[in-house]
Amino acid sequence: MFISPRAAVRRLVHMPSVSIPEGRLIELPGRDGATFVTDTAGPRPDSPTILLLHAVGTTGLLTWYPSIPELATRYRVVTLDQRWHGQGIASDSFSLRDCADDAAALIGVLALENVVPAGYSMGSIVAQRLWRQHPERVSGLVLCATTDRFRSTVTERVFHEAMEWSMAGLRGTARSGTASAAARAAARALDLEMSDIHDWALAEFRSTSPWAVGQAVGGRGRPAARVSALTPVSQRLLQGLGVWPRVVERRATPYSGMQVWDAAGSGAVNFSADQAGLAVLGHIVEND
Repeated sequence: MFISPRAAVRRLVHMPSVSIPEGRLIELPGRDGATFVTDTAGPRPDSPTILLLHAVGTTGLLTWYPSIPELATRYRVVTLDQRWHGQGIASDSFSLRDCADDAAALIGVLALENVVPAGYSMGSIVAQRLWRQHPERVSGLVLCATTDRFRSTVTERVFHEAMEWSMAGLRGTARSGTASAAARAAARALDLEMSDIHDWALAEFRSTSPWAVGQAVGGRGRPAARVSALTPVSQRLLQGLGVWPRVVERRATPYSGMQVWDAAGSGAVNFSADQAGLAVLGHIVEND
């Protein structure tokens, strides 16, 4: 028996049926654009504010809508779509630092007080950045599915670097009509009619660019450095993905030697490509 994609989604994914708050686009001064915001009143005019920051590949409402009615019994509840997600700002580049500055700008525009950012996954990293970059705006933090770093192992570094560089190669496609056309084709295949919660959720999900997902995954935990060092393992992975030429275009410079000092400065270890039997030890790549 044939089951349509739409019917399969309905069977496999449970979507709580609760009221979804109305939202509006709000211009963020100095942030080069507007973003979609919902603002649900709390029980009192002076209720503290929960600023909900969403996960990668979703939107403010898609991550948090089931929680809003309950939270609104005690707090003013605000959501926003972060950059390149949903109706967020479509900037030339994606960074978690910019997402944090956007959130701070929204706090100012709405004149929010006693703000507690609550972030899930990527949103939790943005919440941490908001606290670090604008501590005067933050009264507390709620961090869900979080960490303070994503690149603590070689495997994690290779994965995040590869995702970031491969999605950089697709940036032009994401900003063109190709991604929009693909989203419309997916909607037709799913026969979306916006008649119930599943239709709404699928429309929210497809509103985010795949490039944004890759940039967000690649950028998590990335330090604010102007250069990155890519190892031969990273190079081979990027070559396999077909994006190495785009990396080279961004001023990749090979290096054949490295010296590492200890903290006291009394000892050092030297590495060379010749000793390792390699043409080069890796490449230094400019990030910006």
